[in-house]
Amino acid sequence: MTKMHGTLVAAPERAAVMRTLIERVMLARAAGDVEAVLAELNEDIHYEVMGQIAGQPISPVIRGRVALRSHFKGLFERWVWNGMTVRNIVIGVDNAAVETTGTMIHTVSNQRFQTDFCAMLGFRDGKISTIREYCDSFTIVRIAGLAM
Repeated sequence: MTKMHGTLVAAPERAAVMRTLIERVMLARAAGDVEAVLAELNEDIHYEVMGQIAGQPISPVIRGRVALRSHFKGLFERWVWNGMTVRNIVIGVDNAAVETTGTMIHTVSNQRFQTDFCAMLGFRDGKISTIREYCDSFTIVRIAGLAM
């Protein structure tokens, strides 16, 4: 553990392992490979997308790999991330922020759009234990045709 500008960061070896895991997850997500993504997550994963539609969460909080598998299957069918690239990864002791940019595709409407999003990840026992995603919820809701 190292202190940098008042923030605790992982030792270089640990940071390298975390970065490699993040890169595997992002590549699997871009490929639409649900099982490869799930393999890198703790059994009791906590997943949520930050944002609201008319005062309601854009997505339910999901706990556990089994529940997340079902959610991701539908999500990966409706959204394609293969045009997204990682802009930046910031790694702390047991967490990381991943900033991405690029083009997403909504498969139902076949609409493509330029976007950025950030995922805040927590780590435990060598796997990802929490995912909190921040995205352009207004554009996603508009393209997906969800009520506002």
